[in-house]
Amino acid sequence: MANMPKAAAKFRFFVSFTIITLYALILAGGIVRSTGSGLGCPDWPRCFGRWVPPTELSELPADYKTRYAEDGLPPELVVFNPVLTWVEYANRLLGALVGLFVVVSTFLAFRAFGFSLVSGLSLLATLLTGVQGWLGSKVVSSALMPWIITTHNALAQIIVYALIAAYMLSQRTSQLAQPSRQERNLALLLWLFAIGQFYLGLGVRQWTDTLQQAGAGKEAIMADFLRGGHTSLFLLHRSFSWVLAGVLFWQLWRYARVRKDAYDEGISYYQAAGACVICNIIIGVVMQFVPLTAYAQPLHLLFGSALLGILFAIYLLSVVAPRPAKA
Repeated sequence: MANMPKAAAKFRFFVSFTIITLYALILAGGIVRSTGSGLGCPDWPRCFGRWVPPTELSELPADYKTRYAEDGLPPELVVFNPVLTWVEYANRLLGALVGLFVVVSTFLAFRAFGFSLVSGLSLLATLLTGVQGWLGSKVVSSALMPWIITTHNALAQIIVYALIAAYMLSQRTSQLAQPSRQERNLALLLWLFAIGQFYLGLGVRQWTDTLQQAGAGKEAIMADFLRGGHTSLFLLHRSFSWVLAGVLFWQLWRYARVRKDAYDEGISYYQAAGACVICNIIIGVVMQFVPLTAYAQPLHLLFGSALLGILFAIYLLSVVAPRPAKA
């Protein structure tokens, strides 16, 4: 960014930092879900009626189950557990901080690029962040309805894509070799294939959530996996992960061979995507034998989300032209 105007350089630095914090928030959301902390705070945006949650049951009134239950949340589901409460509240605090970062990124985008596609994408991310906060309240009031949680996760991905696109479009200069139409098409197909694979995984997770809400324990869900009761979703998700890995590493080999005489950051992106795929396959194998672990699930979600973002950036590398910025 040495030859980039200061305003644009500040935006690119800050928005890249914001993207990293968004992935940290996705990881935190995965931890909340895997530890069963989603109802740790039964009301929203406060927690048990407080901006600083209680640490002991003695701090709550006797009727706390009915007093603090979010509209639509059955009081019998309101159970105070200080660990789960603070896990959920820490997730909310991180979400508020990330929301602030998104707003600052939008301000910096307008300052550097004025009314442009870069600032428009940043503004879109800000608006969607507000919707995401509202959707978070619906996650609580719906008593962790699986499809609402899945929608909540999908919207987080869209916010990340908007900021990644803003970052890529903000490039003033480019050292990229001219991509071919075939490279653009392959990059797009790879990203779309990975999206399908990702949401197959969310479907498997939603299915297990439904089983849990129906009263099935971890042992029962494990037995269901072993006897094939997981339907075709899990088999498709598991099989497609190997297909995705094969196609990705073939494309990395092909891309590196074509670009061997030219600097191209796309190679680094492909290598990072390959690392995410390998990590996720390993984690997936672990979860098949030790399902629903609080450690593996959030990491599986994080690497899957990061893979989608990296593949989206690879596609944008092939289509984005440098954008001018104000000095």
